[in-house]
Order: sequence, then structure tokens, then C-alpha cells
Amino acid sequence: MEEIKYERGKSFFLAKPSFWREKYELQDAGQTLALLFYPKWYSENAEINYLKGKNYQIYAKGFIPLKHYLREKGYENPIAEYEIKLFKFDDFLILPMGAKLRFVFKMGRDGGEIQTENGMTLVTVKKKSLFSFEYIIDIENNSELIDKYPWAILFFCYKLLQRRRRRH
Repeated sequence: MEEIKYERGKSFFLAKPSFWREKYELQDAGQTLALLFYPKWYSENAEINYLKGKNYQIYAKGFIPLKHYLREKGYENPIAEYEIKLFKFDDFLILPMGAKLRFVFKMGRDGGEIQTENGMTLVTVKKKSLFSFEYIIDIENNSELIDKYPWAILFFCYKLLQRRRRRH
């Protein structure tokens, strides 16, 4: 897989090219790096496809508490787990080897942050404008976890899109 450089101060875009399809593109300077899409209309399940790398599946299990898992496409065992906490605005993505990333969502707005367990902001995601389907992803600090698990950014975007779907 060609390495994507997530360096401090760099910005990426998550764009939805078609109004009719639930497909989003992670772009850097107009070049598409990865896709986040829903294979079935209005499904909880999604896929992350890096154009020059691996493919992943996000799937949900359970009802209360609902958990989301991420696995490499073609494999059964999950490599990451995310449990939804009711009435909370920050949750944890549990990565391989027990590492955790905190997902902090802005109340009432489309945006949020990926933080370390200690609260240091690694990535900020915000909507470009009120009526657009584009998000700006800013890398605030360098992190070994983001470099090792680059899909965590798209997983966060997936959770952000899920929250938006439930509001409308």
C-alpha cells in the first residue's frame, strides 16, 4: 500500500461526488486516496477501500449496546471495536493491542475530533459549509496510532455520517 502521509498541518477532504449515492471519497489535492461507501441503501454496514491498498468492512452487531466492528475484507475476525455510549459525546475506538482513540463529537454540529486517551487532539473534522456534503479533515498532531491505523480517520467519518443520518 502506498503510504498516505498524515503529517501535522496537512488537510484532506471527504467529498460526496453524487447526491444519489452514499459514497464518499477521501481526497488530497484533488486526488482520490480512499472510498467510504455503503453497499446497500440505508445500511449500517459500510466499506473502506484504499485505492492502493487494503479494503475493510464496518459492520454492526447487537442491539443494546450496539457495537460496530472493523475487519479486513475477506476475514472474519475484527481488528477494531467501537461501542456506542448512549447520551455521551465521546466514545472510544479500541484498536489492536488494546490501544484506544477517543472520538469526540460536537453537540448539534457536524464535526468532531479524534483524540488520544489523554485528550490530545490528533485530527479535527468539520463540515465545509452548511449545505455541502464535504468535510475538511485537519491533522493537528503527528501520531503513531494514526500512521499505523490510517483507517481510523475514515471510521470516525463513518460515525459522523451515521450521527447525521439519524438526525435527519
